[in-house]
Amino acid sequence: MTITIVPEWYADLLRHLEIFFPDTLPLYNLVWGKFNKDLPWNGIEFVADRWPQPRVVLCRPLQEVLRCGRRGYACRQVCPYTITIWSSDDNILREMLQHHKTIEWDQEIMFHGLSCPSPLETVNAVCQNLGSTTGSDESWCTDVYELKSENLPVCSTDLPSGFVLTTLTQKYADQINSEWYYGGGTATREYLLDILDPNRKNYPSAAVVETASGRAVSYILYEAEGNFALGYTDPDYRNKGFFRIVNYSLAKTMFARGRKIIYVQVAADNDASRNTYMKLGGKRINNWKQHWLLYTPHSLNPQDTCYHVLNFVKASQSN
Repeated sequence: MTITIVPEWYADLLRHLEIFFPDTLPLYNLVWGKFNKDLPWNGIEFVADRWPQPRVVLCRPLQEVLRCGRRGYACRQVCPYTITIWSSDDNILREMLQHHKTIEWDQEIMFHGLSCPSPLETVNAVCQNLGSTTGSDESWCTDVYELKSENLPVCSTDLPSGFVLTTLTQKYADQINSEWYYGGGTATREYLLDILDPNRKNYPSAAVVETASGRAVSYILYEAEGNFALGYTDPDYRNKGFFRIVNYSLAKTMFARGRKIIYVQVAADNDASRNTYMKLGGKRINNWKQHWLLYTPHSLNPQDTCYHVLNFVKASQSN
């Protein structure tokens, strides 16, 4: 059995989730955005195993959004059906996932930002009984660094002549989609168009743009889960401090909007990003790693999946 959390409970839910930081940060920020009407991700709902004092909370797309074909409104990152989970009890989580009304298992599902090893192991086990998964091995786990306003040093945002510090707009969606490691698909493009649309989500971002070409040579974006993501610097413009500048600018923006903690995922081998965040006062969160898991049901043609599209795009780019 699951209980849908109504908006009147959001304040109590936020206080409950704070107790379990940092594991609850992704869900906390999704709830915070809707409760405060500040960068909310519309088209989602929250369900729990019980109320009050839930032991499992899950964020899923609203069915009416999916049924009316507004996939872009439901897509968070690479998949239109994206799930975010926090759990303090693996057995209860397993029971919830196995209940046929909790999740629609007949489609591809992205489990976004799972804590590992738990609840990753539980989610992966349930998925394996119903289909197949991509990304279940340890190499997909990322370290997590936190940025806090009190630790953010004052940094110069001066740029060389020919470059400007600005924000991203929809005209950059195709560029970002092609440079994003997990981008290149229709769903990822819809996601970018959605979050960069000034009349829809209009999520904050920061970019260094070369004025002559109009190209964003370094950038970072904010996501609904409260993290920075999709960070990228063109190889020809690295080691110039651009990535530090865009992250510093966006951090200042988010702290001014009332966010207390910003977190970022850093791959184990990405020393450049790690060094950037440490220079900005970032600290690694001990005993917390994040993971992404892509589930595909046995009934789905592999040629129709997000993962197939991503692999095809990556193979094309490497040739």
